[in-house]
Amino acid sequence: NPPDYFQRTLDQVCEAQEAAMAVMQPGLPVKDAYLAARASFEKHGVEQHFTHALGHGIGLETHEPPSLSTVSEQTLRPGMVVTVEPGLYYPEWGGVRWEYMVLVTETGVEPL
Repeated sequence: NPPDYFQRTLDQVCEAQEAAMAVMQPGLPVKDAYLAARASFEKHGVEQHFTHALGHGIGLETHEPPSLSTVSEQTLRPGMVVTVEPGLYYPEWGGVRWEYMVLVTETGVEPL
């Protein structure tokens, strides 16, 4: 069994991922998906350990626009493939990052 702090962190990361995916749909500004994940972390008081974008586009290259972050002005469109990969990092022991690749559909997202 993993240590309690690790399991708690994994649970928080998975919860943030679910929160982001729950709001993702065509027309959504990608920064809103990031903000949904961040709000989930804020609920637990750990948002300061979320230090990177929520995800990125996938295409011919592994990392492509859009960046799922507060600096992006792009919106989700049907047919886009993006990653949803929140993470929490701690200098004392490392961290947890959990990644799904999802397809944006007409009604939401579908994990691939």
